[in-house]
Amino acid sequence: DDAEGGTEEDFMTWRDDLFTFFRQQLHFEERTVQYEPTISVVLGGSPVEKGVSLAKPYTGSLKHVNGNSAVEHIPVKGSHEIFKSSRNCIHMDLDLIDHSEMRYKTGDHVAIWPINPDIEVETLLCILSLSNKRNETITIQSLDPSVKIKIPATTTIEAVFKHHVEICAPVSRDTLRSLAPYAPSQSAKALLETLCQDKTAFADFISRNHLMFGRVLQLAVSSDPEATWSDLPLSLVIESIPCMQPRYYSISSSSVISPRHPSITAIVDRKPLLAAPDTIIKGITSHYLHAIQKAKENATSQRLPSTNWPTYEIYSQHGDYDGNLKVFAQIRRSKFKLPTQGMTPLVMIAAGTGIAPFRAFVMERARFAGMGRPVGDMLLFFGCRRPDEDYIYRETFGRAQTDLGGKAKLSIVTAFSRVDHVYVQDRVRQEAEQVLRLIDEGANVYVCGRAAMAREVGKAVCDAMATGKGWKEDEVREWFEGFKRRRLWQEDVWG
Repeated sequence: DDAEGGTEEDFMTWRDDLFTFFRQQLHFEERTVQYEPTISVVLGGSPVEKGVSLAKPYTGSLKHVNGNSAVEHIPVKGSHEIFKSSRNCIHMDLDLIDHSEMRYKTGDHVAIWPINPDIEVETLLCILSLSNKRNETITIQSLDPSVKIKIPATTTIEAVFKHHVEICAPVSRDTLRSLAPYAPSQSAKALLETLCQDKTAFADFISRNHLMFGRVLQLAVSSDPEATWSDLPLSLVIESIPCMQPRYYSISSSSVISPRHPSITAIVDRKPLLAAPDTIIKGITSHYLHAIQKAKENATSQRLPSTNWPTYEIYSQHGDYDGNLKVFAQIRRSKFKLPTQGMTPLVMIAAGTGIAPFRAFVMERARFAGMGRPVGDMLLFFGCRRPDEDYIYRETFGRAQTDLGGKAKLSIVTAFSRVDHVYVQDRVRQEAEQVLRLIDEGANVYVCGRAAMAREVGKAVCDAMATGKGWKEDEVREWFEGFKRRRLWQEDVWG
């Protein structure tokens, strides 16, 4: 299950077992393979062309597929906090007015390209002895025709670490193995070799340490403060770190109501390590958006002042600062759409920020009802922790119920996990009769949130069908598969 983040470790375990079989059963001789770069990294190349942003995501020759927009530099129109607790959740409005080619439909996604936090960029530059060369131009070329480089061919060292590679991504045992030959001391080499060869030791180590590339290099030489990794090839560094990927957010606004101002809803992700709860893993994109929100609140400050939060060069990063805070973003088309027939009933099931697209669905139907167009009834299940802390968009849904009047019914069923100790799937089971009635009336069912929640909701609905219809397991399975094939059941899930 790739959602558990163990795919690479599972592959390495399989590979190690295979190599053990080759050595012991087939008597193959194992030889150490010297590092052979697949890319060339040359310092001191031609300067970056004037007017070219060092931060713009590299998309190569990739065409706009499935109607997705190009990646553009989009102003942030506004942003505000929507949680009422120690946790943070951001509602952010983007501004497409100057980008006429960017259009979205209700239910689409916005892709946001983050930047890496200052402290991690500085850590990596320092440990590689590249601080004084951060602004030097580098030229990157592929040495292998089968390897496609997803980084601009001409850029700077700092731009690569800040914008184009995931320096905050977890480090694998395979990466430690490739670093060991370049360790600046015997103790550093011994540590890396122990971790890369011993799966149990590695698992224990990462349960207590948040391993990112720069931090790994730091930890390896922690007993020798003067040691640096100046001999580590820059090509190996770039090859070892994944390229920067966008993060996708369901649009929480209606294209009918706000065609040029799509909004997103982002929880600021902070997860403690299980064996070291004082060590917090901070979501790179959500903290970046949080920094922008704070800067919007305090326009005179270019950095987030609190030492408890990562800082970002959110103003000067792009080279085209015009007084607006901007993000690199793209509209991604989605099939998670309202039915074409407005009278079709809706069953919407969400937890947490999974409520985002349903805010858009409900607002759009309320607008149509206000215009005199007929709309169908809606049943919304929403799960969060507490009604007084993270019941987001409560007022919005209340206004929608008022706006709908007697033209359609919006029923909201809540599940508060920290108060009532129930989850949305429990409420779906409790309201099974109402759910089945709407399905019999031709309702479309939508689920948005974590994949685990969606699976439990699917089980709850299938159990309700089995009980309500008196169906056997194979009959329920056939119905559910057909329901999905006809796109009457749609999911927008992650994790």
